[in-house]
Amino acid sequence: MLVGEAILAGEYVKAHAKKIRDIMTTKVVSVHPNDSIRYLVDLMEKHAIKRLPVVENDRVVGVASRADLIRAFAELHGAIGIEADDRYIREKLLTHLANQPWAHLDLVNINVTEGVVELTGLVRSDSERSAIRVAAESMWGVKQVVDRMTKQLLTADL
Repeated sequence: MLVGEAILAGEYVKAHAKKIRDIMTTKVVSVHPNDSIRYLVDLMEKHAIKRLPVVENDRVVGVASRADLIRAFAELHGAIGIEADDRYIREKLLTHLANQPWAHLDLVNINVTEGVVELTGLVRSDSERSAIRVAAESMWGVKQVVDRMTKQLLTADL
């Protein structure tokens, strides 16, 4: 059997198998609880895997996943006080909103002070106002959003 045929056959077995032995990984890569996070990341990258069993004394004691790494990274940044620069937050938000077809920024002002985004000015609809506020809240480094925007009254509304 050629290598390509073997790969296809293996994929067929995994797609149609009824037994665990046919779908399980036999070349298990694992880490020890005392291994470094750098080592964990290196193994995940090298083997293109998203989670690794954590083994101690020939027993699985846990599983380390990419989601665990992301959570730890986010907590670490919060713990050591890494914050986004106000200018960075404002520029990132403006760039993001400029690429949204629903955002009309000609009458909207965005000010950022110590991570607090203040939105003032006029918007065309309540949904645009909500969308701008949500976009600001989802920016990394934003601590709070103060929404002082108002819905622009059109002549037809008067």
